[in-house]
Parts: sequence; C-alpha cells; structure tokens
Amino acid sequence: MAITSAARQAADALGEEILGYEGDEEEWPLGSEEQLMEALGIGRPTLRQAARLLEQQQLLVVRRGVRGGLFGRRPTDEGVTANARVFLRAQHTTFAHLLAAELILGPACAGLAAKNPDEAARRGLLAFYDNGWAAGGEVPVRRFMELSTAFQREIGRLSESPVLHLYVGVLMDLASHAGGISDVYEDEERRRATVIRHIGVAEAIAAGRESLAVRRMTAHLQGIIAWSEERALRSTLEPSRHT
Repeated sequence: MAITSAARQAADALGEEILGYEGDEEEWPLGSEEQLMEALGIGRPTLRQAARLLEQQQLLVVRRGVRGGLFGRRPTDEGVTANARVFLRAQHTTFAHLLAAELILGPACAGLAAKNPDEAARRGLLAFYDNGWAAGGEVPVRRFMELSTAFQREIGRLSESPVLHLYVGVLMDLASHAGGISDVYEDEERRRATVIRHIGVAEAIAAGRESLAVRRMTAHLQGIIAWSEERALRSTLEPSRHT
C-alpha cells in the first residue's frame, strides 16, 4: 500500500494521542471511522492508511461490526522482540553479537536493580530457583530456559530503567530462541551452574550490594562466553530445538 504524506501526518497525530493516554486499560476506544475522520479532517482512504501504519506499530486495533471502531493499545515487548528478531536475522546477527550486548546491559541492570528501594521486590528474585536444582535436582532444559529468561527480565524490570528493561528483554528472548544457546546448555551441569550463579546475583541484589551484583553478573555472562564453542558463537538466530 502506498502511504501518502497526509496519512503519515494523521498517523503521527493519532499516535501521539494514543501514547499520551493515561488510563490503565490495555485497549481503549478511540472512536468510529466517521468520528476520527471528522476529528482529523481527513477522508476514509487516508484514515485507513494511517490506521495501517499504527497497526504495524502495535498502537492501534481496528475492529469491525456493530461494536467496532478504532482502538488504541499499549505495544508489548513481545511485539518489539518479534520485529527485532526479523531485523537482526536479516543482518546475519550471531549468538556472539547477542552475548556481547548482554555483557554490557546485564551488569548495568544488576547494579541498578541492587539500588532499587523496594527491598521486598529485590528479595523476590530469590524465589526464582526455589526448586532444589542447585542442590542436585534434575534441571529440565525447557523449564530452565523459561526461568532463566524470566530471571533476567525481572532484573531488567527492577533496574527501573524502561530502556534497559526493554533491551534486556529483547536480548533474552532472542538468545533463548537461538540455536547457540542450545549448544551451551545441552550439558545439565552447566544448567545447574547457571542456577547457582543466578542465585548469587539474586543474593547480591537482595542485599542491595551494587558492586557485587555487577561483578557476579559480569562473571556469569563471561562464563557463558567461555562455555560457547566457536561454532555456537558464529551461529545465527536460527530457532533453537528447545523452543
């Protein structure tokens, strides 16, 4: 679809209205096509082009029928990740690229998380691996990947930096779906060692020890790089057999 400049201007105006919404709903009505055409001073074809742009940005949903209309929505990090995965695969991004980025962002998140004033939230990290894995219990791959990814995302959230939270979440999702991570964690002892390292990071964050949290997260990520064979580091973001 060819997008006119009028449609882009309308999309910008409507997008700003959506982004400025202060309600709690995940989706909310913006109005019917007729109402928005009148408010924006545009025709139906231009509005539909603008709506298509905003749908691609995950800011808008179009519903047909009696209760239909245009609805604003909050974009999700899953949608951002999906777009990022397509872009990075097209750039031939490797597992090594992801690890290098996480080595920068992960320790920064850990340090900020340790400074989070909500002690109860910080201590919540300790509950992620309350399952006996560190003591020698079986560590199933799929469940490990789910918790490991969620653990890093939670640290990103505790950093109270929306930017770091988003980018770490994207990196974690991409890494968990990459074939390189399958090679790293095929060995159960490595999965158990990672649990122990994560618990160490969680303890430092829970105690509010910023520098220790940074050091432990850095050591953990450097350990993943050391475990990774050259073939795994060169692998692109092909789907993991564990996803």
